Amino acid sequence: MSRRLISRFIALFTILGATLGLAAGSETSAYAIEGGTLTDSSETGWAVALRISSTSDDGWMECSGSFVSSNWVLTAAHCVTNANLEYAYASIGASINRNFPSAVTRVVAHPYYDVALVRLDSPGRTVLPFTSQNLTAGEAGEAYGFGTGLNLKTTQLTALGTVEDGYLYARSARGNYSEVGDSGGPLISGGKLYGVLSAAVQTPRGYLRFEDYKYVPSSSFANWIFETIGVSSIEGTTGEVPSPQPNPQPKPGAAPGRIAGSNRVETSLQAWRQGGFTGPSLVIATGKAAPDALSAGPLAAALGAPLVLSNGPFVEPGTVAEIQARGIRDVRLVGGQVAFDPSTLGALQARGVQVSRIYGMNRYGTAAAVAAQTIAEWNQRGITQTPILVADGLSFPDALSAGAGAAFIHGVVVLNAGASLPPDTVEFIQNHQVQSGASVFLIGGPAVRAWNQSGLAGYKSQPIQGLDRYQTAQFVAQAFAPGASSAVVASGVNFPDGLAGAALAAHRNACLLLTHPGYLSAPTAARLAQLPNRASSVVIGGPGAVSEAAAWAVRG
Repeated sequence: MSRRLISRFIALFTILGATLGLAAGSETSAYAIEGGTLTDSSETGWAVALRISSTSDDGWMECSGSFVSSNWVLTAAHCVTNANLEYAYASIGASINRNFPSAVTRVVAHPYYDVALVRLDSPGRTVLPFTSQNLTAGEAGEAYGFGTGLNLKTTQLTALGTVEDGYLYARSARGNYSEVGDSGGPLISGGKLYGVLSAAVQTPRGYLRFEDYKYVPSSSFANWIFETIGVSSIEGTTGEVPSPQPNPQPKPGAAPGRIAGSNRVETSLQAWRQGGFTGPSLVIATGKAAPDALSAGPLAAALGAPLVLSNGPFVEPGTVAEIQARGIRDVRLVGGQVAFDPSTLGALQARGVQVSRIYGMNRYGTAAAVAAQTIAEWNQRGITQTPILVADGLSFPDALSAGAGAAFIHGVVVLNAGASLPPDTVEFIQNHQVQSGASVFLIGGPAVRAWNQSGLAGYKSQPIQGLDRYQTAQFVAQAFAPGASSAVVASGVNFPDGLAGAALAAHRNACLLLTHPGYLSAPTAARLAQLPNRASSVVIGGPGAVSEAAAWAVRG
């Protein structure tokens, strides 16, 4: 396949999935630096040329990248879309070895942005330091890429600044433009990486011109690199960090304010016991998989109820005992994976306990059914304006944040399916908006992209999107729970504790925040610092979910 045909595949991937874009105009994936100058190989030992086959077609993606650790290469995510690792190769250094002797062994794409990490079976010659800072308008940098030739090229750029779409734009000082092969190349200033090339703007768009470049700024992914492969993003340094601990060392003894049990079910029961719940209702969802439970938090809030998890084919005896001891009269089972064994169900019903199930044909139908019942419960409380929050049903973090946020504003959560809105979700939004004129909030990058492709542009919506799951949770907490006095903090890499935490947060007038298990994530720390009663914040989950170091840092 020719490089020109390759460029068409790259352009298609970028247009469909890698860019958010601005109004009007068109973009293609970054092309090589046409007219750029050859680099000094002694100073660019970090350079990598990638050649990766796609599982969805017979073409090859040819892109640029840079080593950020001994074996990990940073590039653009659209370069590795549907990567076939049986035919994924790399050439290390500023001059391409036509045999591409190094193999790609793993690919990790950023959940939101057009960046990816690629692991090679061969180490790099040098490592390119990356920064968590942004280039501001007017600052100088250099673009690098292999282009259509066999040698790395560079050209001088001037930063135009980061605009509302979150991307950093820069302009060639020499009028040079790009050609195929440069996607994923670094933007460097002062010897540090400030961005990854995502696209070239090929039609004038406002102040943008033909020779302008579109980068994912390093501030968007520095923490993600750190958390994914354990490489430091501290200014001016790189290197393997086997035990990253940005927080102070934990004090002797267990951190205060932890709610935890021996497993996810027991943790959810502890949240019920310690949360001050006194109402007659209970919501139960599966603890085995997130989808069915992602929309249950607002329902629990509308009922003034806890959310308890179940892992078994039947609800656990400890939960049944708690139902009986607390005089629960209303149990809502969410999804099709939760049930009481027949004898237990009969005994509960004989005691006057009403058990009902809420479910749909799939996770999206279940979320819509739960949302409809949640609205009915809010209405019974005299609340007729119920905002709709849309979050990704394929990846749990944004939906966890959305559930807690919706509970705070008397709203509901429905789900998108990655880059699309399923029919159940579209139908719910259309029907509910017609009936109530409800506002729609798009939580996280996937929800924003799904909405933009849904045909619902005529409906009023507002995106709430951070640079990663932790910042998205921070923004949701700031937007929907500005009056929260404290926080419930849960792991951002596993879902069960956060499910119970969303209902707990609503009941405590607290916001739900997510953190890296090993340390307190920076966006979480920033929101905690704003809370008037931070010392009352709690961590949900044991030390395996949220470390002692992170737990001690929660209360400052």
